[in-house]
Amino acid sequence: MAYKASDYLDASLQEFRTMIFSVIESMGYSVNLVRHEDDHHVQVNAFDRDSSDIVVFWGRRSRRRSGVRDVKRFLSRIEDEGAGAGVFISPSGFTPKAMGQANDVRLRLFTTEELNEYLGEKPGSDGRAIFERVFESGLSLTDVRKRFEDGRKAMLFGVLGSSEEVKDVSGRYTPVGAFELIRSSILSTRSSKGHVSVNEGRCRFYVNLNTCLLYYVSKGVLNKGSSLKTSGLLRTLSPLPNESISLMGVIIEAGQISLKAIMESHGIRPLSDGMESLVALNGLGLIVSADNGEKIISNVSLPSFGDERFDLGSLLCLASGVDSDFEADGIVFTPDYVSILLSNLFRARVEFKGVVYMPYYCARYINNLKELRHDFIVEPKFAGGAKGG
Repeated sequence: MAYKASDYLDASLQEFRTMIFSVIESMGYSVNLVRHEDDHHVQVNAFDRDSSDIVVFWGRRSRRRSGVRDVKRFLSRIEDEGAGAGVFISPSGFTPKAMGQANDVRLRLFTTEELNEYLGEKPGSDGRAIFERVFESGLSLTDVRKRFEDGRKAMLFGVLGSSEEVKDVSGRYTPVGAFELIRSSILSTRSSKGHVSVNEGRCRFYVNLNTCLLYYVSKGVLNKGSSLKTSGLLRTLSPLPNESISLMGVIIEAGQISLKAIMESHGIRPLSDGMESLVALNGLGLIVSADNGEKIISNVSLPSFGDERFDLGSLLCLASGVDSDFEADGIVFTPDYVSILLSNLFRARVEFKGVVYMPYYCARYINNLKELRHDFIVEPKFAGGAKGG
């Protein structure tokens, strides 16, 4: 059974947004982020997987048809976003004059009929969605519930204390961006070109686009007891200037370095912006000084650039076209934004490779005082028979 206009108009805001996400995926684009949302409108920025160009999707829910003024406003949004094209979704349709705007090469107008071409048959009432690529969970729902039950806080002080019960357990997906980092150097040659670019190394990183946490794997002995780890380094660095982030990258890679070497290599002078960067990094607890301030030591523990432990795609089990009733977290940190952070930190060229969804489970606990507490479990399935811990 095909969708009717009323299905879009009567849907909840979340359901309408999910429909737009499905259209984006069906058209071969990837969701970048939700830029605007209110009771009647949803703007989602997507990107072309081949060219990385931004495409703006604008969903408008109204009982009246969209007119010329609405279309012109949308064209302004396309320009404001620096996008190459846009899709205006109006289930109630468009006025004839508005349809006349469709000859603009940047614009596509979607009514219910066009939406149905991409959404296909109307699903049942179970609210399930299709996720293009996901990491597989290493736990069954039974395992998860038992873990959460075991995590209850016991009553400590008799009748005056508080005991907990698991109120509910739900599964969710969070968007994880895959980024390929390529380091290269310019070597002089005797050829007519005079120089050549040489790749020094590659490394694939996975970053949570909802929280900006960087993932890596901690391996146990003989790959047993491997576990997924996260680092908040990117999120901590995000408010700082690019120069400060780059400086932190140098210190992390060195492990420890003399203040003199840092000042000479980065042209830092007393009371300069470079010194302010060092003070800021120290204030965030990312570096410490030793030997009366003559030595700078990194306070960050991460695998080295090029380490396979960053490459979740080769270490975890992946699945495609997953039909799930899990809801997905939104994208807060855009791939472009994360790419800049990674490029500055690791001094490398960055290529965004798409989004993979990471499953996790969350529980709400309630105690006899009616106080709520939340807890989370993230435990993906490891590839090659490695056991998670």
